[in-house]
Amino acid sequence: MNTIQLFLSLILFFPLLAKGQQKADNGVFVYTVWNKHTVTGKMSVLLRDSIFVYNRIGIEKVMKSEDLIVNNRVTTSYSLETYYRINFDKHQFQDIGKDLVYKKEADLPFTAPKMGLNFRRKLYNGEKYTATDTTINHKPCKVIRYVGNSNSSLKGARITVVLSDVNSKVVHIIPNLEDTFNGRLIGFEATDDKDGRIVIVLEHIPQLSNYWKKVISQ
Repeated sequence: MNTIQLFLSLILFFPLLAKGQQKADNGVFVYTVWNKHTVTGKMSVLLRDSIFVYNRIGIEKVMKSEDLIVNNRVTTSYSLETYYRINFDKHQFQDIGKDLVYKKEADLPFTAPKMGLNFRRKLYNGEKYTATDTTINHKPCKVIRYVGNSNSSLKGARITVVLSDVNSKVVHIIPNLEDTFNGRLIGFEATDDKDGRIVIVLEHIPQLSNYWKKVISQ
């Protein structure tokens, strides 16, 4: 399966992702990272966090995963680690704990370390790239391709990025990629010559409960 087919299959799996903008800055964003498991050699979920967004402020629900390996079979359990409040316009965040307690004037910049979404990680490091316009589910998208350079943690990897909502002012959940290429991430894939592989998918669900609207507005 080539890269475009991979992303098409992921979009079909998450059908809401390719619908119209529908209040693109509000809703739930599900950020999922797959990689090749070191024990089984199969693609498995490394990280899946949800970000509840309202009026360009987000609450990230960070989950902790633990693997139990028996006879090369992996069973993964998940538990709540913490919540972060994120100001996407100011590029700031704050750990508000499991009780969702926000303290004004205590935000940290995106350059500070945190769990969950890693705002400091550069998936793009100024590499030369090619850009191709395409459509997915009748929606205009952009496909970016490049090879990780010597400054990248993915040095030498062949990288493909697919974005939608190009040239719009939507909230950028993955600033390093979305600010650079001015679009909303749909999918990211990196592969290397040693058969290493990582896939990132960002799903947007436009609906948001009144509970999360109230929490975010505090």
